[in-house]
Amino acid sequence: MTPSPDLNPLAAAEQALTQSDFERCVSLCETQLSRDAVNLQAHLLRGLASNQLGNLQRAIDDLVFVLEREPGQAHGRLALAQALRKNGHFESALSQLEPLWQHAQLRPHALFEAARANHSLGRASAAIAHYQTLLQEHPNHAGAAANLAALLEKTNALDEALAWADRALRIAPANRSARLTRAACLRRLGRLEEAVEFLQSMLAAPLPPMSEIMATNQLAQAMDRLGNYREAFALYSRANALQQEHDPAYGLDHTGPYGLAMADFLRDWLRNHPPADWSPTPPDDRAPPVFLLGFPRSGTTLLDRVLGAHPRMAVIEERELFLEIRRRWMSRESFPQFQQMSAKDIAQARRIYRAARADACRDPDAQLVIDKLPLNSMYLPLIYRLFPDARVIFAQRDPRDVCLSCFFQTFELVGAMPYFLRLDTTAAFYGAVMQQAREALDTLPLAQLTVRYEHVVQDLEQETRRITDFLGMAWDPAMLAYREQQTGTAINTPSYQQVSEPIYQRSMGRWQHYREDLAPVLDKLHSWAETLGYPTAGQ
Repeated sequence: MTPSPDLNPLAAAEQALTQSDFERCVSLCETQLSRDAVNLQAHLLRGLASNQLGNLQRAIDDLVFVLEREPGQAHGRLALAQALRKNGHFESALSQLEPLWQHAQLRPHALFEAARANHSLGRASAAIAHYQTLLQEHPNHAGAAANLAALLEKTNALDEALAWADRALRIAPANRSARLTRAACLRRLGRLEEAVEFLQSMLAAPLPPMSEIMATNQLAQAMDRLGNYREAFALYSRANALQQEHDPAYGLDHTGPYGLAMADFLRDWLRNHPPADWSPTPPDDRAPPVFLLGFPRSGTTLLDRVLGAHPRMAVIEERELFLEIRRRWMSRESFPQFQQMSAKDIAQARRIYRAARADACRDPDAQLVIDKLPLNSMYLPLIYRLFPDARVIFAQRDPRDVCLSCFFQTFELVGAMPYFLRLDTTAAFYGAVMQQAREALDTLPLAQLTVRYEHVVQDLEQETRRITDFLGMAWDPAMLAYREQQTGTAINTPSYQQVSEPIYQRSMGRWQHYREDLAPVLDKLHSWAETLGYPTAGQ
């Protein structure tokens, strides 16, 4: 419907907004603002429309402008909270929602937004509580029931998650999130045939691309558990091909901070610029940091859970704490400055890192904090440059199992993750990162401990004692009971399903079920297996 030509720009903009013609709404508001730059209604409508269009910064700017002058504008406040959340400002979003708790019309929307913001902050318990309150007050809120089910599945409350997924589907039978959660719960509860039947029926009808990708990957996982390896591999491959085709984030950024060319560049740079050629590193009067590194899918999440169960240790899970430091001192253009960093620069970089670490750590009272980001393995020279006394735990696993596991995951396509949608790029990236990391560990005199995934799953107590000895911490039996402590905690990596189970050994040598499928990259991976001390004879 075309807005009436008799309407003034603001009335026409409001009509366009109600008709979801957001671009026209923005255009009309800008016409009005060209005449009256401080018109609150124009800023409000443009902010509401910009929020819907995903132009988040413009939405935030407009809505802040309105609320500074009209604090009681409740719809604008809700939209500002939504835009802040979508733009990653979760705490700010929550602060905007507080005045809406008593607003009868907007309270359910505020509860929903608060749940989503808390989920993004890793506060699973708070998010669950908000969803439960919303559902007590509005029992037929299908979106809340579906989101609660998905969150409960992430926190491994599988029976409860299944019940909420079923409830969401009774309200809205086509809800894709609830259907995917239901399938995940059935599969993880061991009801594999039911999961297969449900997923096959789901895939029999057209689905949006991302839902089809997730359902196909789930079906592949179920087939793998049933021992139908040929079907499983075909399904994993299809899911990855669909993601390459339809995910707008797909693209191989070889020269990015986690790119293959960057790994090669860092390797060559360290070969040509050994630490003896660097300017002196000043002493550090603070306790040296601890890093948990390794290639993705090498057991870092399991170690994260186990070490985090220690009552005096905390693990920061996959946060980019070096982001600003890399930008300033470790881009290709700034490498000469990296080699000759002044004592002042090093002190400043240490402050930046420690401020980021303090902001990311959920347990400020922990005696020892571990920074876990597997692909910081590429940045061992930076770790040594700033913290020569740092301790590094390096997770290692059979490279054939590692690469297969990477290929089988559905990752959000950020950083290096696009490499894992193809076997050839997975193996190439593995080789580049491991070559660079192993050379750095051999060259840099860092305190380091290699921990094999296979040893961890075979004898958890022995390996945890090795780690606590290395860290100078007393061993604690709570580390063996890590699963009991993670109830109600969402794990923000694709490994959350595996580490929620009792320790198992079925992932050791899993690659042998897929020997034929791995054939194009197997020689390269056999070579790495031999280098790392894994058996290759007769394989």
